[in-house]
Amino acid sequence: MTPRMIPSSGAKNPYLDAWLPVSLENPVLFNALLFSTVTHRLTHCLVNQKSTPTSMVLENKQLLILCQQEAATRANKALRHAATAVTDASILAVLMLTEAVDHAFQERDWTGSSPFNSPLQGLQWLNIHGARVPHMSHQAGLCKLVALKGGLQRVGIPGASLAIFYRTLVNSTLTLTKPQIPFYSNRGHDNSDWRFHFSSSGGWWDHGVQKFQTAGLPSALACVLQGFVMYCSMVHAYVNGDNAPNDTSLLCDIRNLVHFHVMSLPTGAECDGREWYPGYEACRLGLLIFSVGVIFPIPPVGSPLPGLAGLLRRELSEGSLFEQCTLDADNGLLVWLLTIGGIAAQHTIERSWFAQKLTTVVSLTSISSWRVLRAQLKTFPWLDCACDHAGERLWEEAQRSTSPAAFTDVPGTHRYTTRLQPCLHCRRRRVKCDKQQPCQNCVKHNLTCKYTTSTLEEQTETPTTGMTHACGVCRQRKVRCDGQRPCKGCQKLQVSCSR
Repeated sequence: MTPRMIPSSGAKNPYLDAWLPVSLENPVLFNALLFSTVTHRLTHCLVNQKSTPTSMVLENKQLLILCQQEAATRANKALRHAATAVTDASILAVLMLTEAVDHAFQERDWTGSSPFNSPLQGLQWLNIHGARVPHMSHQAGLCKLVALKGGLQRVGIPGASLAIFYRTLVNSTLTLTKPQIPFYSNRGHDNSDWRFHFSSSGGWWDHGVQKFQTAGLPSALACVLQGFVMYCSMVHAYVNGDNAPNDTSLLCDIRNLVHFHVMSLPTGAECDGREWYPGYEACRLGLLIFSVGVIFPIPPVGSPLPGLAGLLRRELSEGSLFEQCTLDADNGLLVWLLTIGGIAAQHTIERSWFAQKLTTVVSLTSISSWRVLRAQLKTFPWLDCACDHAGERLWEEAQRSTSPAAFTDVPGTHRYTTRLQPCLHCRRRRVKCDKQQPCQNCVKHNLTCKYTTSTLEEQTETPTTGMTHACGVCRQRKVRCDGQRPCKGCQKLQVSCSR
């Protein structure tokens, strides 16, 4: 378990070299490690959909309950004595108990897939830890013990400090609460300053932050956005083998740093005057969605993405001032938020709202295709391998939701069809129409692209050429029509001339 949770390059295994030997002399830690190991094994089988017999699952569940009860009982006894309350072994034991027994694991959907196709989902066993049920009261006790110890730097067992920070960060993500433990690097320091970690970027960090600040964003949001951009570039290089790091420790550090800062952002209600921005809360929710879906990918079974998408929709619906400011600035932020929110809202009732809103916003810009939209989105954080497919699906759905209505049966006409028809200009010129809005032919000839919802509307449309069109009655009777309104044929029959 530990080598993937505590990445290292050729280093020893802290679990086998330190944790296990200590636990053999400490019953409290031994029972806690046993509980955590069985939980990990069961969750691993469920997440990877391995064919685990029901009897084995139930047996593991009973073992989990017994291990947790025994470990909690022994831990409480140890914490009552000053000599054993804040020892490294006691702190590590409480860490193992920051996850709860999942009594409803058979009712959870373990077969779902994330709307984002993020790489490195198993880095530091995030695909397993993110599927567990957090025990927040035990985590609160852990934080108090760490404070009494004097901080993570004072915890002496190898790898324990990083494990404490990482596990509490995962639990905070699952519950959407602020991190209770300060940032801690796997290199053994607690410096969370952006410039400290990006000092070798050659000015790229400062340039990117300044770009987002120029667009009107406050410093805290600009730093997180640039952190996203730089981490995504690192992942892209790692996945493609271009200038990739020799080990994953640097990726883990930057990923955890970026996500820690996102989770630590104050809410809109908590934001002070210096960081106030008309759409601050909507931006914060969008950053959370991108971080949970792409940067720090929580598995679908425990993902808060659907709830975050609902919160973002409500914030955008109520934030008319933000929408107006963003459109006036034309910086593309609203398009990015709608796209990220729409992707996260997959299989929810919020999806159609994001798709329709995205279409409305892009209609006010020069965006006319997915290729153009993708280029706009890449000016903000965007990881191709994780977002491209989901973004294109949202774009196609948005286009379908606003396609011209199909022709319906209209009394008095001879055509009855439900197929999507070409636009008026293409039909009159008898050329192929791509049925987009606008179509490429109308764009090429600088014409206003119009569709009709019935053939009756087509007949009343003002011709763009010198040709005249028969009225509906004459077309039904298959006789020549003079093209006037009303025509002589209808006047003779004393019927209404429909055009």
